[in-house]
Amino acid sequence: MVEGYDLLFIDEAQRIVDIGINLKILYDKIQNLKIIVTGSSSLDLANRINEPLTGRIITNILYPVSVLEWQNHAGLNDYSVSLKLEELLLYGMYPEVF
Repeated sequence: MVEGYDLLFIDEAQRIVDIGINLKILYDKIQNLKIIVTGSSSLDLANRINEPLTGRIITNILYPVSVLEWQNHAGLNDYSVSLKLEELLLYGMYPEVF
């Protein structure tokens, strides 16, 4: 099913039954396959991966962007940021907003 591809992206992986063993099998059996696994509930995902992926896993934690980082990125002054406060509070500061 994934043979012939060099990248597999799985979102909301915590919802997949036996995700850990399935990831291990895919990684071990298909050479050069890069697998990116995300989940909105990283603790739930970590608990569901019962199979040790030692030597096969790199974990990145995606933190929200700070208001200062966003302000510098957008080139806004303090007043402009205050005008966008409601939008920031409503949508959050995760990088996909950028």
